[in-house]
Amino acid sequence: MKVDERLFPLMREMGEIANKLRANSQQLSPRVGEIAIGGAHMDPLFRAVGLEQVLRTLRQGGGIDWAIDSGKLAVKHSIQKWNDQREWQVHRWENGVDSFLDGWQRRLEEEIK
Repeated sequence: MKVDERLFPLMREMGEIANKLRANSQQLSPRVGEIAIGGAHMDPLFRAVGLEQVLRTLRQGGGIDWAIDSGKLAVKHSIQKWNDQREWQVHRWENGVDSFLDGWQRRLEEEIK
């Protein structure tokens, strides 16, 4: 299946936002020699992971529903991995990025109506 060209501008925007989210995560991350308190630096990273997976799936010709589900699954796995490594810290909710990706799904579907 070929990507609908009407999605290209939105896909470029998604890529730019994913890059900004990754940069924000880096900015919030503890520096060398510092100790992280909490995991606020991970929230933008989880959003970026979701957007990047949505883009990969769309570029491979997957439909919007499949792309969003794929993004949610990638985020869920990332959060599970984060939570598993932090027994002593507040865990992140595994579906915490779903509403963010649902918003992108609505925007993508509006674009092709």
